[in-house]
Amino acid sequence: MHCHHFTFKNGGYIHPKFINSWRIRMYLAGIGLISWQDALQGKLPGLDQVDEMYRARLVAQTVESPLDHVVALAFDGIYDEKGLLDKDKTIKYVSNDAVLDLMRDSPKFLLGASVNPLRRDWKDELDKCLESGAALMKWLPSVMNFDPADKRIDPFYQRLYDTGTPILMHVGFELALPTANKQFAHMNRLERVLQTGVTVIAAHCCGGWPMPFFDIASLWEFPAMRRLVGLYPNLYFDIAGMMAPHRKPRLMSALRDPVISERIVYGTDYPITLHGYAFRKQTRGIILPTNFYEKDMVVKERCGLTPAMLDRGYQAMGRRLSSAKIRPLCGCH
Repeated sequence: MHCHHFTFKNGGYIHPKFINSWRIRMYLAGIGLISWQDALQGKLPGLDQVDEMYRARLVAQTVESPLDHVVALAFDGIYDEKGLLDKDKTIKYVSNDAVLDLMRDSPKFLLGASVNPLRRDWKDELDKCLESGAALMKWLPSVMNFDPADKRIDPFYQRLYDTGTPILMHVGFELALPTANKQFAHMNRLERVLQTGVTVIAAHCCGGWPMPFFDIASLWEFPAMRRLVGLYPNLYFDIAGMMAPHRKPRLMSALRDPVISERIVYGTDYPITLHGYAFRKQTRGIILPTNFYEKDMVVKERCGLTPAMLDRGYQAMGRRLSSAKIRPLCGCH
């Protein structure tokens, strides 16, 4: 799970400042859509061309991967006090309709819906996604600018609980996208959501410390994570976007932890760049695959990823996938 769609179609929107930023060029270079030289020189193809190239590469990489299913994520924006989309403040918006359209290209794609609970039409949009077979709800509160602990969201949580829809929620620091309020991604927001009974998949194993070599935040975050695991069977952690120097310490520690590792589910965070050089020791003597997903899987398996962790995503999405009659074809491998 945890694969980002990127499109300007079906209402898609990327803020002009962001589309011209170094971040976008690095992501596109990381998946081979532009050269690293063009990325460093600030060169980018036309937006229509980027749109078509990204979709074609995403579909090809997914179809050729060893994974049975990939949750393709929509990404909602920031909403004003009237509940209307605020394009001036929104960095990235990928509509649920855009992901539904992408799903026509391969049966491997599952809908990772995204609905900001503060939007005026949240109920209609959420119901549309649920009726379309959404596997989960994707939130990045620090970028979408809402507090997951806000009691106004309780009716939204109730609807998710009633339909067995999990939330894939970003927790911890965020470097890929500019944030509106960093506090909304803090670990202390997790328990309020878990108390509603909704299944939460905390992305990136709750973040860590954005520096290589040592995850100092694990000294206080791991005890908190273990406590939550003991209290809430509806909590999982994904390891998406962690094939990077600044996330490697958290990945290695989480995979070794006897408590946290029992709740780990697999994720990639496509198209976030896979930094193979950071895992030279773990991958010594092997040739890494060229397929994005397979490369990510192989490296993480060398770090301690197990078949149970690969399958656990189906467990976390259980009720939603059961209603859609979706089963792993061969155990995610």
